[in-house]
Amino acid sequence: MCVFWYESIDEMHGKLFDGSDDSISTLDNLFKDGKLMQNGYEPLDDLEIQAVFSKALYALLIPQAWSLSPGLGVVVIDAQVPCGTIEPLKDDVSTEDGNASWVCYKDRMYFLLAASGEERDCTLVPGGGPGSWDCISNKFSLPPGLKTMDGKAWAGLTKDELVQGAVNTFEANNNQNGGEPANTSLEPKSIGTLQDLSVTAPGVIFLPICTIKEARENWAWVFRGGNPSAHYPCN
Repeated sequence: MCVFWYESIDEMHGKLFDGSDDSISTLDNLFKDGKLMQNGYEPLDDLEIQAVFSKALYALLIPQAWSLSPGLGVVVIDAQVPCGTIEPLKDDVSTEDGNASWVCYKDRMYFLLAASGEERDCTLVPGGGPGSWDCISNKFSLPPGLKTMDGKAWAGLTKDELVQGAVNTFEANNNQNGGEPANTSLEPKSIGTLQDLSVTAPGVIFLPICTIKEARENWAWVFRGGNPSAHYPCN
């Protein structure tokens, strides 16, 4: 991963300064309007560069690790309500986990949660006859490590940035899950977006996004023996 990252940077550097019309146009876009002029700017030292690099790696690897974990469906729930709404997912998330997982972005509430384990717990009803089960739906829980994403660990990566990056990727893909990785070509628009947004740029963080209803239905489908969708627990 690190070698690939360095090779990508080296390739971009070579194309950016190859003297072609496209590279000159890109450089002009980067410099115009004083974008690269900041009062009192000081170059990053080695430790600061390492921190930036580490944060980018965590932003890529943490969602990937979650997606590869069996039985763990990490999802960004779009609550479809404005920020400040009190416990919009109270039927599906505990108060404690709701408080620990919600993020306000673009005046909309999102929750970073996991459909972990069985969707419901069922017990056979005594004396109820064959097939008589009493089932209680389980609540969504926190993804592993979420409580540590407070800006002090993981090179400063926060749950807010994970959610913001996932939403930006989702919106850039016509409000659908999936999409292509961040465009690191020398198109001025692509470089400008990566420069302005960093790890939250579209195509950096991939986490499925859907409503609580959709996530619950897919979780229940897998509980009944169905195969998980490509963007489980979303469609």
